[in-house]
Amino acid sequence: DPTPRLSHRFAATGVYLSSVELTLNDGDPMTPPVLVNATHRVIGEDLDVTRATLCSAFESFRAKLVAQQYTDSLQSFNADVRPDYVSFIEGLGANGATMAGRLGEIVDGTIGQDFAQLVLAKPREGQPGRFRSSPLQFSRDGDGVWRISAL
Repeated sequence: DPTPRLSHRFAATGVYLSSVELTLNDGDPMTPPVLVNATHRVIGEDLDVTRATLCSAFESFRAKLVAQQYTDSLQSFNADVRPDYVSFIEGLGANGATMAGRLGEIVDGTIGQDFAQLVLAKPREGQPGRFRSSPLQFSRDGDGVWRISAL
């Protein structure tokens, strides 16, 4: 079958080691079958739990801005992008709460195994039914923890 489908449903949330062994055989007696082994770590997790984790991480970041805990708020970002946000976050001065309020709420998004693209939206004052929106991206950092990768 040229389009085999493999699936498995994990009974509990966790990190699993998944292995598959395939025999590729084109049916030609002149070519031997090829055996392929593949092993990967996969994360079995409930989508509602992942969404709640992402929302909680964003709310924690926002709360740290309100409290002007800027050094702590930077820990919400992935290590590889954190330096890109240092001068902006630390430059907020007494305006952390104002910035936190302007970010809006998570209203939509797409969540994958290691990456999430969410949408923040905030109503436009004086324009009923109109919103200002912006992307919020998360990815799993090297330690497996969801952190902001773009804001």
